[in-house]
Amino acid sequence: MAQPLNIPLIDVRDTKECVSGIKKFKYRQVEMQKRLVRIANAVLDLEPDEPEKAGYRDGDIDPSALRLNNNESMVGPSPEVMSAIKNFLDNGLLNRFPDPRAARLKSSIAQYSGMPDEYIGCYPGTGISLENILRVFLEPGAEMLISGPVPADRVTAARSAGSSVAEANFDNPFSPSLEPIIDNIRRRTRILYLGNPSEYIGSFFSEAELVFLLAYAENTMIVIDESYFEFSGFSVADLVRKFPNLTVIRSLSHAFGLAALNVGYVITDPENLDFINRLSAGTAIDAISQIAAEAALKDRDYMRKYVSMVNRSKDLISSNLPEIGYDFYISPANFFILRVSDPKSTCEYLKNNGVLVKDLSEIKQLEGYIRITIGMPEESDRLLLLLSRTAERFATGFNRNRITRSLSRPEIKTQSQLA
Repeated sequence: MAQPLNIPLIDVRDTKECVSGIKKFKYRQVEMQKRLVRIANAVLDLEPDEPEKAGYRDGDIDPSALRLNNNESMVGPSPEVMSAIKNFLDNGLLNRFPDPRAARLKSSIAQYSGMPDEYIGCYPGTGISLENILRVFLEPGAEMLISGPVPADRVTAARSAGSSVAEANFDNPFSPSLEPIIDNIRRRTRILYLGNPSEYIGSFFSEAELVFLLAYAENTMIVIDESYFEFSGFSVADLVRKFPNLTVIRSLSHAFGLAALNVGYVITDPENLDFINRLSAGTAIDAISQIAAEAALKDRDYMRKYVSMVNRSKDLISSNLPEIGYDFYISPANFFILRVSDPKSTCEYLKNNGVLVKDLSEIKQLEGYIRITIGMPEESDRLLLLLSRTAERFATGFNRNRITRSLSRPEIKTQSQLA
């Protein structure tokens, strides 16, 4: 046990004595036993953050490596974005605070989404968007329900509020159903979080299923994460007019190529937003990110061309992987799931050949799977060639024929041609 401190009384009216006493106390601190201020119980129970598991510990990786592990855009953002950022810097505006409500960006998002301004809130990424929402609706004794595997920060945010987290599991994670979710909705279920498509495997719910869920769980805030909306082409954002218990969150990180700036937004009933914004002080999107996001939303053709290229890559992958001998699932988002005999060895082999992918094997029901971002056709071609060379070792399908020739289709556009 740490010994109590014997701090001598100091006459504060005597400046020299006061300073001398403070110095002596500081010197004594070196010998004191380190003792932290009491940590909140909800935080003590959280798992330590391990960013290297998410693929961020890559300082020793060749910069030319093909990063197919984080569902990022495989091309840079629109040239309009780079021009807008340059103009902002040239005008010397870094000394100005950003608009905390991002009014201009909100107006651009309203035009893009087809929803009125008052239904939209802008925040730094989907993680902060969700955290603001959870702080409004969760409290000790309340519960957040999730379906299938979700990013760790979603669970952490709920538990840090002192709330419990329940999980609805499906017999087949690639074919979700409403029954396990409905069975787990209880009186204390305040939040239901669904990725649509989901973050790890791209599982998907139809509009009819979600409408039923919204009507059934009218006392639960249902948060639909549509971060991959541009790839899936599916949204229920228009339903927020009818269902006040619906909140949609989206991101400009993936299809718009703004992952480094991390811009997200929320679409929900204005009364929900009023409370969310009460807790969002200090979480404003920085000025450069706002400028970049506005420019990206103006150049939607650039984004659509990239999505088209990703769809072209999906065709390339889905037509060749069966021939190579792999079991796989192409998601509605910008990634696919590959089943292999040894996920860790497969990831290591690809890494040694300059390709980074996401190992999912430590996630329940996803043992034996890896996740791979889908980018430009020439990048998919490179990936397929690597997978074909090691098919005899890692493939799980029936046809183990190797493909050693180039799989690229003619007239594949490069990044510069995309612009």
